[in-house]
Amino acid sequence: MAVNTSDWDAQVLTVRVVCHSAGRVGISNASDNHWSLYFILSGGKSVRFNMRADPGYIDGTLDIRSYNYELSSSTIRHWDYRAVKYFTVRMAYEYLVTRCHYHQYNMSGGGSGCRWWIYTVIAALANAGWIQSDAATSLWPDLLFKYSTRQNRTPLTMVRGEFY
Repeated sequence: MAVNTSDWDAQVLTVRVVCHSAGRVGISNASDNHWSLYFILSGGKSVRFNMRADPGYIDGTLDIRSYNYELSSSTIRHWDYRAVKYFTVRMAYEYLVTRCHYHQYNMSGGGSGCRWWIYTVIAALANAGWIQSDAATSLWPDLLFKYSTRQNRTPLTMVRGEFY
């Protein structure tokens, strides 16, 4: 974790789901995707919760770090959910990690586990009352696609990772 001390207790203004380009697939116009979550703070800052796995492995690692921007340069698309109730990065961490154990996650073998992790975390934040109650339901249809900067989105079956 590389979170600035002041960011832990900063108020979350918006929860942002980001679909990143993870690079082109061969010589095609398609992109591989990776999905992550940003807690948007005041002053153009954010804290990213990023569930990832090293190449060739499925065991997830939750990487949490501060950034001095709100939108990554690798973003293809993003979805914003405004905070409807006061909460901080620390409160989100304690809920998602300490209480729900969402850091204990195996990605899918097909590399699509980050989408299921995002869906689960958005549902948890909505259930906590911090973002709109239908956030996960409204996000779900958009999670069922692969996105690219060079072509239209294409359908992609949801492959679930596994919490343990």
